[in-house]
Amino acid sequence: MRTTRPIKYIGWNTITKTLLDLKAITPLAMSSTLMQDGVFIPFAEEVILMEFIGAKDCEGADIYEDYVVEGDPDGGFSVVTWNESQAAFGIVKNKVFLYPGADTYTWNKLKIVGIIHRK
Repeated sequence: MRTTRPIKYIGWNTITKTLLDLKAITPLAMSSTLMQDGVFIPFAEEVILMEFIGAKDCEGADIYEDYVVEGDPDGGFSVVTWNESQAAFGIVKNKVFLYPGADTYTWNKLKIVGIIHRK
């Protein structure tokens, strides 16, 4: 299956409460002694992976799942998430899944304001 978006991830370290640049870690993954299932993620139990959704916000920043965004027509904040039944990324607001592009706004109208894991 061919995808139109680059497959890339960032990591959230639950202990240090910081983002991990997985591109900087990638050269370590070349060591067969460090790999498990073809992927090397240090301290995997402490790292939450967040996938790039293939879109950018109003300031040109990559949007990843679990980001908190603002700018939908109803105002307030929403969380970027994957919806299994619709097989699509969208936002959840008040427990309702909305899909930018199909609804009344687009991804590039939203602004990243945080990460749901940051508490």
